[in-house]
Amino acid sequence: MRNTDKGPRIKLRKPRRPGESYRWVILDRDACGRRVERKTGASAPSRAGAQELRSDAEKAFADYLGRKHKPEFGSGDPAQVRIADVLSFYGSEHAPTVVRAETLADAIENLGRFWTDDMVSAITPKRCSDYVTWRGSPSMARNDLLTLQAALNFAHAHRKLKHKIAVTKPKPPKKRIRWLTRSEAAALLAGALGWDKKGVRHHDKINYKLARFIITGYRSGTRKTRILRLQWVESLSSGWIDLDRGILHRRGVAERDTKKKAPSVPMSDQLWAHMRRWRRLTARYVIEHNGGPVDDVTEAFERACELAGLARRAGDPQRITPHVLRHTCCSWMLQAGLSEWKVGEYVGMTAALVASTYGHISDDVQRETANAIGRRAAENVPQMSRRSA
Repeated sequence: MRNTDKGPRIKLRKPRRPGESYRWVILDRDACGRRVERKTGASAPSRAGAQELRSDAEKAFADYLGRKHKPEFGSGDPAQVRIADVLSFYGSEHAPTVVRAETLADAIENLGRFWTDDMVSAITPKRCSDYVTWRGSPSMARNDLLTLQAALNFAHAHRKLKHKIAVTKPKPPKKRIRWLTRSEAAALLAGALGWDKKGVRHHDKINYKLARFIITGYRSGTRKTRILRLQWVESLSSGWIDLDRGILHRRGVAERDTKKKAPSVPMSDQLWAHMRRWRRLTARYVIEHNGGPVDDVTEAFERACELAGLARRAGDPQRITPHVLRHTCCSWMLQAGLSEWKVGEYVGMTAALVASTYGHISDDVQRETANAIGRRAAENVPQMSRRSA
């Protein structure tokens, strides 16, 4: 049966009665399998204030994961070290340094439920294959096993394991990059503003916040979570907009750099003009609700897709998701003739990753260039030479 338990995680609780505050809590199960809720000590009277305390809640969450079981490594022999200890060590030491500690905790919980008290030496290709079957989804199993490999590497790097251990993972799924054409992007933006594909406007479905998100997404290539956390003033924990210089800072001043690069970049003239206008309409965040950041736009995005006639069923490679806006930005830049290196520098990817992800677009651009060179050369050939050829 497919596993549906999300494992331990943090959650922002709304006030349940007058006088209460927004508070971050840890959701978990006790030894009997019953759901429990534990305090993190991070609470504030407003949602915006509570969002600022997320990093404190994540630290409390990492401490909680570490206290659930105290790792023991002994001499570091893989036959004597429990997989649970490796995962616990990785969760307590590494979770505070990542942006999405909750996702990491989910993977650790899933792995712990399967491997239980097994030793590291029990990790074999056969057992990894069994995990894929148990997990019920090759893609989700792959993500979990990548976490297991990272935990083993982390333990070895910290001299907790004598030897490196290889984890056998399913092959990554074939990349199916979906991006928007100019007309599709226009239709999606119109859907956010309440217009359907027949030209009828539904005033009850107008969502200006979503329209800002869409424009920022396809004009900057910034990831969804970072767009939703953008502020108007310099911030320690989230990105911000420098309106005077026209710079989009994707990371907070105190945020650590991760593999998912988030470089600060100049905005296009069009996006800069939008930002100056939006600044007059909001207080603190580029996309805000009641003075706080918007948590998610997935449902609103799907409604806009339906109005635009872009809705697809789940699992369909042509389905439009918020991340498609990032693909769209990269694709448009490549179509404009920018090099893979320049595109990667702007959106926070390596040139190699840009090439592997959007290679088909690069090939089309280079073919157009080659054809253009051929046309220019032909234009310079004397008329007599053409006839003789």
